[in-house]
Amino acid sequence: MSAETQTTVEAAPREQAEARLRPIRWKFPITYAILALISLAVFALLAPAESQTQFRLATSTDFFTIPAITVPSAPTAWVLGLALAVLAALALLRAVQRRRLGVWHPIVFGALFVLAFLVWAGAGRGAVIPLVTVLTGALALSVPLIFGAMCGVVGERSGIINIAIEGQLLAGAFLAAVAASLFTSAYVGLIAAPFAGAAVGALLVWFSVKYHVNQIIVGVVLNVLVIGLTSFLYSTVLTQSPEIWNARQQLPALPIPILSQIPIIGPVMFQPDHPGVPDVCHRHPAADLRVQIPLGAAHALSG
Repeated sequence: MSAETQTTVEAAPREQAEARLRPIRWKFPITYAILALISLAVFALLAPAESQTQFRLATSTDFFTIPAITVPSAPTAWVLGLALAVLAALALLRAVQRRRLGVWHPIVFGALFVLAFLVWAGAGRGAVIPLVTVLTGALALSVPLIFGAMCGVVGERSGIINIAIEGQLLAGAFLAAVAASLFTSAYVGLIAAPFAGAAVGALLVWFSVKYHVNQIIVGVVLNVLVIGLTSFLYSTVLTQSPEIWNARQQLPALPIPILSQIPIIGPVMFQPDHPGVPDVCHRHPAADLRVQIPLGAAHALSG
């Protein structure tokens, strides 16, 4: 037996012993179990027995039209709830075995839970669930979270614990809105936004590096400062002359040819100005339900 083979054989029992000594992480299994219980106790039990839920998968700009899918609400909710219970049991088993779950598990669990919510929300209400609008809203709402996470990773790699990410995003959004309104150009706001975020980040680094102030404390203080400053300026300046400081400016829609016409994927990924359901609120008050369902699902998917 070579030295390399012997080292590998000796390392395997050591890794197994370390796995047995590792504490059990109950946070995710308990979370999965609670969500599965909610799906069974609320979405499945409270879904009307004879109702149906209809999902719309196509838009008017697609190459071809995918017909709407209609499913029985209660049986579908039960199937999805049981699938969530199985995934929760798998998470519990892996936790007891001190083994990690794959990346696929939270993705599949989250998708099934949101789908169960949509089935229950649209059951017997005569509302068509526009999946394209839900996915488009989820993608739009997840952009700040993705940028914030990337900002935190870059700061951590450079040795700075950046707690002021929320303040950076808020300062950038505020300056972008003001600059775009003042110069009547959305491109000016797009260019101005990074400068506000960079200024907040520079303050964090300045206090942390030059004066050795606790980075977490400085980050929290900067968040409170930006929240208070933007709230004060909004209530005293922007609301007094909204036509100058707070006029809406919108970037033009730039749909990518061919790609934007692929069903489902095209409107979500390659058609940034997809017409959403909230426009119907101005036409009929009863359409409010059709707005609340997609927006709630979009918030769940984006988070």
